[in-house]
Amino acid sequence: MYDQFKTIQYPFTLLSLPPLYVAGLKEHFVDFRLQVYSNSIISHVAGYLTSVIAQPDTIRLTFEFKTSFLNSSFGLCASLTLDIDTLNEPYAYQQNVRVYFDSSDFTYIHPQISNLEGYLCFNDLENMRKLFEVLGNIESIVDATLEPTTMAVIGSHRVDAFKCQSAKPLILQTDETVYEDISDPVSGAVNLVAGANCVVTLQEFSNTVIIAAAKNANGTDDERCGIWSSKIPNADNDVLCDEAVYSIGGAIPDDSGNVLIEGKYPLTVSSLTKPELPSSFLSLTAGLDHIERYIFVGLPVTDSGVNCNIEEPQNPCN
Repeated sequence: MYDQFKTIQYPFTLLSLPPLYVAGLKEHFVDFRLQVYSNSIISHVAGYLTSVIAQPDTIRLTFEFKTSFLNSSFGLCASLTLDIDTLNEPYAYQQNVRVYFDSSDFTYIHPQISNLEGYLCFNDLENMRKLFEVLGNIESIVDATLEPTTMAVIGSHRVDAFKCQSAKPLILQTDETVYEDISDPVSGAVNLVAGANCVVTLQEFSNTVIIAAAKNANGTDDERCGIWSSKIPNADNDVLCDEAVYSIGGAIPDDSGNVLIEGKYPLTVSSLTKPELPSSFLSLTAGLDHIERYIFVGLPVTDSGVNCNIEEPQNPCN
C-alpha cells in the first residue's frame, strides 16, 4: 500500500512546492486521517499542512482546518501542532509509524466542535527530519492541501425508528418458525436492555450506542444451564438442562424442546438411561454421572440380550 501511495498525490490534492520538498513529503508522509465531531457543520472540512520545522531532536508539523457552521461563513475551525520526537521515542527507529492525536493536541478548536481525533502515518521519521534540516524549514504553506476524503464529519446522526426481530428460546420453538415476527417501528424514548451474553454501552462524546456480545454477561440463573446441572425451576416441560443433547444444528425441536433422531434399518436409535446401556458401553460413561440419558445408535437387541439377525428383516426383533 505504501508503494502505491507514493505513485499518487495522496494524502494531498495540491502540493505547489519546489520538487525536492514535494519528493520529501511524498517519501515520508504516507497517510492522514481526521474525525470531526460536531452537530453544526454544514459543509466539507478543508485541511492544510501549514509548516514543517526540523529541529535537532524533533520535527514539528502544523495544520489548519476550515469549514462552515450554521449562521457562519467558511473559516478556521481548528489548528493542530504536533511535535514528534524522532530521537527518544521507540517508534522513531521503526520504518513505518502511526502517530495518533486528539483534541488535547489542538491549539484552537471552534466551540461548535465537540471532539477531534485522528492519526498520521510516516515512513522513516528520522530521515524525514534530517531531510528538512538540510533543505530548510517550510512555513506558511498555502498550497499543501489535504485530500478531502482524509477528513470525516461525525454529527447529527439520529435514529428516528427501528424494527426488531428475535429468535425464540429453544424450548418455545415450533415447526412453523424459530423467529418472532418483525415488530412495528419502535420510536420515542427507547430503553435498550441487555439480555444474556450481551452488553449495551453509550459513548457520550459521539452519541453512539454499542451493542456487543460478552460471554456470561447479564442473564439470570434460570437462563444458565451449566453442565446439564438441573432443570429450570417450575418448568415441567424443560428438557434443556439435564439431557444429553442440548441442541443439534439444523434440527428443529418439538414444542417441548425434544429432538427426534431416527435410524434406518438395520440400525436403531434409542434413548437409554445408564443402567439400560449394553455392558460393553458402561466404561465410556465414566465421569458422566450428570447425564441422565444417552443416545444409543446400533443394532437392535432382543429380550435375551442377543443382537437381531439383520439377514432376516422379515423376523422383527421383540
